[in-house]
Amino acid sequence: MRRFMRGRGGYVDSWLILAMFVFFAPGRELVVAAPAALRAFVRDERAYQIEKMWRAQFFRLNDRVARLVEERKPGKALLGAKAGGLLNIDLELLEKARTGDMRAQFELGEMYETGDGAPPDYKEAVRWYNASAEQGYSEAQFNLGAMFEKGRGVKQDALKAVIWYTMAANAGDSRAMYNLAVMFEEGKGVRRDDKKALAWYRKAAGQGHAIAQNKLGSLYESGRGVVQDYKKAAEWYTRAAEQGNANAQAYLGWIYDTGRGVEPVVSTAAEWLGKAADQGHADAQAYFGWMYEIGRGVEQDYNKAAGWYSKAADQGNAIAQHNLGLMYEKGIGVKKDVDKAAEWYRKAAGQGNEKAKEGLKRLGGK
Repeated sequence: MRRFMRGRGGYVDSWLILAMFVFFAPGRELVVAAPAALRAFVRDERAYQIEKMWRAQFFRLNDRVARLVEERKPGKALLGAKAGGLLNIDLELLEKARTGDMRAQFELGEMYETGDGAPPDYKEAVRWYNASAEQGYSEAQFNLGAMFEKGRGVKQDALKAVIWYTMAANAGDSRAMYNLAVMFEEGKGVRRDDKKALAWYRKAAGQGHAIAQNKLGSLYESGRGVVQDYKKAAEWYTRAAEQGNANAQAYLGWIYDTGRGVEPVVSTAAEWLGKAADQGHADAQAYFGWMYEIGRGVEQDYNKAAGWYSKAADQGNAIAQHNLGLMYEKGIGVKKDVDKAAEWYRKAAGQGNEKAKEGLKRLGGK
């Protein structure tokens, strides 16, 4: 029973079209669509009816589809194109997702969300995340919560985000714990509750969530929602910093420089500030530049000071802009250039830096 139907790329084996129809039909559509397709062949009806069903239910076939079908490429196969897009995807994953495998459903959702391996489609991502999440897959529950929070593929709904985050958090997902803490802290989707926010921050931090650890450090430092404790602040900053959190590294550098909660060790301060600066943290870059300028915790080096000031200044740090302007004005670490000095002073003064305003006056209001 071999028939051929006319495709845009030529004639296509109708049995392969039927196989594609079966594989691409997600969920319940297969129950209705596949038997109808089979009956059409059995009754020897015209194959264009199958093509009509295909087009009504799924994506249009294009030249690439026809070529791949004709070539009978094994392993990796076809994913229907939406608006002309065509990508390869593992058909085994599609079949698993269609038959209820919650991990496969989650992975397919991620593909649709990111556009990595499937045409980007937030609505499709939500559909597959939901199928997986309803079966209790915590990663899908977290991602579905994020989709509702951001309004991707669904109408933005903070309450539904909280519900899905809660499910994922109760299953042990530290990212969901952190996001849930933020929702309680900011009163998004729930009544604002600092105690619940703190509890979820603690749980997330206890599971090694670096941002939550940094957040706990800031809470203990400021005494917001907890008894102020600089030592505990330093402990949480350290945990986050050791995981590479740039904010925590910058704060830890400042703590070791000032001795707040720890014994002051300027070399350790410089080490942590350097780590944060290397990650592009503007405040750390400005601070690190100052340490090189005065030789605090590092060997004095005006060239390096100017280099770090420049990086921070380019990111809009007003202190670095003023300091860089001063170096250009005096020719320290850079070639003297009053025009560049005035340029950096103006940028810093525009942000309200009083020393930069004084610098402009010294240069005659350039």
